[in-house]
Amino acid sequence: MKKITALMLSAMMAMSLAACTQSTPQTSSGSDTVKGTYTVEIRGFDWGCGTTQAIVTLDNALDSVKAEDFVVKETKQATDWTAEGFPVIEAEFERKVTGAKLSDDGKTLTLDLYCNPDQGSPFLYTMATGYNTWCDPYYLTITLADGAEVTSGGTKVTTFEVDTKIDITKQPTSIDHMKTDKYKTSDGTEYGYLYYEPAEKADTLFVWLHGAGEGGTEKTDPRVIALANRADQFANEAFQAKVGGAYVLEPQCPTFWLDEKGDGSMGNEHGGSVYTESLVELINWYKTEKGCTKVVIAGDSNGGFMTMNLAINHPEIANAYIPICEAYKDEYITDDQIKELAKLNLFFVYSLDDPTVDPTLYEAPTIKRLQDAGAANLHVATTEHVVGYVDDSDPEHQYSGHWSWIYFENGDSVCTEDNLNAWDWIAEIVK
Repeated sequence: MKKITALMLSAMMAMSLAACTQSTPQTSSGSDTVKGTYTVEIRGFDWGCGTTQAIVTLDNALDSVKAEDFVVKETKQATDWTAEGFPVIEAEFERKVTGAKLSDDGKTLTLDLYCNPDQGSPFLYTMATGYNTWCDPYYLTITLADGAEVTSGGTKVTTFEVDTKIDITKQPTSIDHMKTDKYKTSDGTEYGYLYYEPAEKADTLFVWLHGAGEGGTEKTDPRVIALANRADQFANEAFQAKVGGAYVLEPQCPTFWLDEKGDGSMGNEHGGSVYTESLVELINWYKTEKGCTKVVIAGDSNGGFMTMNLAINHPEIANAYIPICEAYKDEYITDDQIKELAKLNLFFVYSLDDPTVDPTLYEAPTIKRLQDAGAANLHVATTEHVVGYVDDSDPEHQYSGHWSWIYFENGDSVCTEDNLNAWDWIAEIVK
């Protein structure tokens, strides 16, 4: 009996010891080998899109880090602008690491990556399609720099491996407060669209019509509209506060707004887009769904053409129209159409040095004819060039003169004659 009791006591003590061992937290003793996986942060800028951070999840904690400890190389699809025919190639670029920090537990490493108009974009633009699409492939190779003294639990790290695999289309972005959906119109046209719903009910619907590069293909999605050209600004606090709150609808054209036959061509400049009626249907449907009573339509380049096209063919659809670097050639606008346009609320935005849409053939003569017709509420914002901030080393970067949408998206388009800001003008229209 004593033997059995002793055995039972011994077993109970062993179980108790095991339980204590399992409940005791394990502490990292450090390792010379550190492995990890990563995600990236994607942001829209005036010039387009860029990956601004790599966030690395590590299996062993690091003690401390600095930017110069790491080398980041970017591998992606790119257009070779130096070669004949501008072929698409797979290229590698070194990214400048501007900052490095660790989480409190040392297991999350965040690397700040420099990007500018010439580097860091996860988008591919090709002359063959005329579209911006996600690069495929796109990935980062993150390694320790030569001579880097990085430790884990006091142990020098000699092997640092970060899995390069990543799905660039599923990373956090600066436009995650906006959503995407699809709508098929009665003629069978299917639109993907980006949208924003204010926290409180609003009477206003703001419609943004994108340029040619943001059109739809099998490799893209409506988020390209805002990431490539900062059209998320209309869903941000400054614009929303200025206009008193607004729903935002940004439809993605299946090809180009200038497409007259639905064959993907962009040669039409005189009205008659194949998308006119389906777009009107989409706008009216969304307006009704949200219970809006006021509509403002704005668009740049290709979208500026469609803005003019809607103003000419469906003036009743909106309370105001804002054509930006618009591609509707003046010679195709009749005198009768000018008389009707003169009754609308119009705010033109363009740069005098636009090399893509020559103002002397597009906006300037149209505006002169509208003025001669006694346009009741016509405003024009012109600049000599398009200049914007990139960073402290390039605070006045000169972009293409076609990129006048930058001013409007940042709330900086101001009427040349009376100094009226375009956003203030919208607020007056919809109040």
